Amino acid sequence: MYQQLWRSGNLRWLLLPHQQPEYDRLRAWALERNTEEARKRSKELGALYTNMWMTEWSRRTGKSAFWLVIMLEEAIRYFNRTREGYQGMLCTVAKDYIGDIFVPLAQKLFNPELTGCPEGYEPVYRGTKDGLHEGFHIPAVRGYIKLVGLDKNPDATRGKWLDGCVITEAAFVGDRQLVESVTTIQPQFSGRPWGFIALESSTAREPDHPFNSVFREDCRLRDCYSMKTIEDNTSLTPEEIEQELDRVGGRMSPAARREYFCEAAKDVDALIVPEFDESIHVVSPVDYPRPAHAHAYVGMDPGVADACGLVWFYVDFLRQVIVVEAAWAKRNQATSEIAREIRRVEQALWGAQHRMHRPLLRQPTLLDCMRPTLPADLVEPTTETNILGAIPKRSGQVWEAPRGSLTYWDATAATLRPNPVQRISDTQAQAILDLRHDHGLEFTPAAKGPGSKEANLQHFRMLFLNRKIVILKNGLTEPLIQQLRSGVWNDKRTAWKSTPTLFHCDALASCMYGSRAVNWHRNPFPPDVKDPNAPDVWIPAPIRKVLDPTPAPQRFPTSGRPRWR
Repeated sequence: MYQQLWRSGNLRWLLLPHQQPEYDRLRAWALERNTEEARKRSKELGALYTNMWMTEWSRRTGKSAFWLVIMLEEAIRYFNRTREGYQGMLCTVAKDYIGDIFVPLAQKLFNPELTGCPEGYEPVYRGTKDGLHEGFHIPAVRGYIKLVGLDKNPDATRGKWLDGCVITEAAFVGDRQLVESVTTIQPQFSGRPWGFIALESSTAREPDHPFNSVFREDCRLRDCYSMKTIEDNTSLTPEEIEQELDRVGGRMSPAARREYFCEAAKDVDALIVPEFDESIHVVSPVDYPRPAHAHAYVGMDPGVADACGLVWFYVDFLRQVIVVEAAWAKRNQATSEIAREIRRVEQALWGAQHRMHRPLLRQPTLLDCMRPTLPADLVEPTTETNILGAIPKRSGQVWEAPRGSLTYWDATAATLRPNPVQRISDTQAQAILDLRHDHGLEFTPAAKGPGSKEANLQHFRMLFLNRKIVILKNGLTEPLIQQLRSGVWNDKRTAWKSTPTLFHCDALASCMYGSRAVNWHRNPFPPDVKDPNAPDVWIPAPIRKVLDPTPAPQRFPTSGRPRWR
């Protein structure tokens, strides 16, 4: 009987009881996913990967064994249907896992003495031979499952065609590498509508890893996703489960919650800002109205390959809190693009109007006038910033700012000023010089010295710990929120980890530099001006004479009618 099941490609009985319902869902999906109705539904949902399935299972649930059984079964069924050899691929996060995990696991799962596997149906491991990559060969059905270690042979995912592919521990593959691998594999299913790609793993350490933020959401849309914890494995006793959890620090430890219960638990030791709590530090603009006056700042972390990061924030003087209003991070941006973005956001947020002009530094000579462009030592581009829509007095002072603008009071000049009060940048002299000389945008270099890198970060972390910083959830601050939520150190803790989605956490660095330069004690509010002629204002006569030098009329009693002196 077992040999008949093997030859027909029905291996459901090899799975554990908690795995069999997932097997049934997967088989039902394989039958209906290429129907017109299923394709129409995926299009309406906006799904991108219509041939992808995901299993987010914890450790000790048998996820690797599950997919080995599925791929062997697919090879047998494909041969019975077409009389052709099946071409599959199994990708692992590390090449060492092939010999340490998958080869022994396959030998145990498909042992002929235990499972009744007919001759030629047991997967046989072979190294590179006849130009083929290492993999499992199934002689009876001419099937071949290529084994690829993504850390050593990422280019081995390329090929002519595939019938099925599984990426194991996908959440621990580098995020850029995972996206590139999926992108490379997808074209190999061209002309093979039955082909599929599966991602299996426990939960990723970083919440914004593509396994979570891209592929999981796509699979959930199409109901092609399942999650299982260690407690779903009914073959384990409660004592075995508790023993397994104790090995990683107990049931409530971050490792246990993430690896055994598939929760997005923070790895405090790896996070750049572990004090950040999205439920506390990210607030709605409706719940956090902006004051009439405040000192605003712009922080910048220049970069090309690592992206340029920008953050716009102000200091709420009454609450003594930094409020981040916008963040931006992009790679390969020219200085002109960065300057354009700075002006655009400053004008949109704070009503700051930038006017470019070129003052003469010396009197032009006849030779200068004959040149097509004036020399650099003759003109220097600068920006004149004023309050958009404000009406100044004859003296040039502004006492009333238009609605929607954010200004601060300059007590020395007795006028309202446009924001920002200061722009701060990481110490890249060329970027600071270009922005000042070519675009008239002044940036102050961030304070750098021995230990300043560590001191700046600790200061930034303490702002979150003491609730001295909030981020508005207004659709403009997502780069900063993502980097605070998922930004981590590299394995050696020598630098921040760079990823395709978070870049080098440049928005986070911009906010760190800018917050370090904040002057918490400077009052942005103008003095309260009272109308001396208002009925509810009383001013002593000596002071009134000073305020109004025009002599007041004096009334004297006369016969019947008063007269004026």
